[in-house]
Amino acid sequence: MSFVSLWFIFLFLPFGTLLFAITPKRWKMFSLYFLSLLFYGQMGLFYFSFMLASVTIDYILSRLMQLFDDNNNRRRMVLAVGLAKSLGIAVIAGSGYEVTANIVPMGLYIYLFSAMGYLIDVYKGDAVYEKNYVRFSLYCILFPKIHTGPMLEYNSYLSQLKDVSFNLDQAARGFSLFILGFAKQALIMEGLREVTAALYRIPMEQLSLASAWMTAGCTAMCYYYGLSSWGDMAEGLGVLFGFRYGSGYDYPLVSESVSSFLKRFNGSITAFVRRYVTIQLSADTSGFATQVFHLLVSSILVGMWYSANWNGILWGLFLGIMIVWEECLLSKYLQKIPVFFRRLFTLAVLLPSFLLLTCGSRTEFLGYLKALMGIGVPLGGITISYTISSYWLPLAAAVLFSAPLMRAFRRLLSASSGKREAGASPVTSVLALRTAALLVTGVLFFYSVVLML
Repeated sequence: MSFVSLWFIFLFLPFGTLLFAITPKRWKMFSLYFLSLLFYGQMGLFYFSFMLASVTIDYILSRLMQLFDDNNNRRRMVLAVGLAKSLGIAVIAGSGYEVTANIVPMGLYIYLFSAMGYLIDVYKGDAVYEKNYVRFSLYCILFPKIHTGPMLEYNSYLSQLKDVSFNLDQAARGFSLFILGFAKQALIMEGLREVTAALYRIPMEQLSLASAWMTAGCTAMCYYYGLSSWGDMAEGLGVLFGFRYGSGYDYPLVSESVSSFLKRFNGSITAFVRRYVTIQLSADTSGFATQVFHLLVSSILVGMWYSANWNGILWGLFLGIMIVWEECLLSKYLQKIPVFFRRLFTLAVLLPSFLLLTCGSRTEFLGYLKALMGIGVPLGGITISYTISSYWLPLAAAVLFSAPLMRAFRRLLSASSGKREAGASPVTSVLALRTAALLVTGVLFFYSVVLML
């Protein structure tokens, strides 16, 4: 079941919201757990059983680690087993073996790496040993974050779970954020997917400078809208069910540097890799060569999150090399360049890199790279003119909303980081703005569903 399916929108979400709303506060965790199991159950018996088995094994390993609390060697051995299990499954699933029929099951990376992060935290003493199986399982399989995250630290999850509640204000904000992400999928992503497919159908010998750059740009925007729409819906569902976390996507295509791009493109994944890999590697080491090595390793791991094969490895390696140049060699010079030109330079570097994730062979990528540099190709042509004239509306919408035009609107709907005082209510102006937001998102929702039908 997907967030954009009619079953989810018209059956699961209303039922889940009603169940969560009427459940007493002390039992709300169990209602969320039931809804998460119900959501996962739509994947089929095999994947559902696999998920339960994986989470149960990680829970048992955490309890064993507590049992061996006075023997660090045994604790280290338990941690190694947990890491090997999660990483092994992730690599096998992402590498496209027949076991997975070339498809990574929904939520696999989320619950594997959530459990892995928890095991590392309890080993280091940064998180408490969790005795409650339901509470631990819910951390791994909480259904709003199932598609793309975010990756929550266990302490953050636990503190929010203790205060989880329901009210109409959070429901309005949560639904509005969810509908914004849903509209991205139905109104922008579908048209963008069509124009990108049309661009990839252009024969290599007919490529022009304009068509090559448009292919790279549309590919980058497909990844951005395809992933950020799930992030927006996850954030909205989180607000609806009492959790506070961002979507992880902060308009990455207007970043001032490649390192900033990684922090703004599903930032929770980059933060996860930094917390559990980069910082651990850097704990007892120093020096320029070591710093470069750690930057490259973390970038490669981030790339493998999006494509656990050579395409993802090469994409992450390229980003890592650019980050090394930025942070270790050119930092003091880049700061002197105006922000506008830094953004243009970053965009010119990033857009071609997304072709590494989609090109099926080295020959295909080199052909695009040659066209991007204008070597032996015309500036434009009839083919690209026809493509632009046929798909100008989704292209314009995609370019327009990739800029931070909606940031203030989203900030209005996002959950506040602090707790509201008892009995406090939003001021009149805020209520008016939120009412307008609901009307706008309601229209978007209606139009999006009509397009789906």
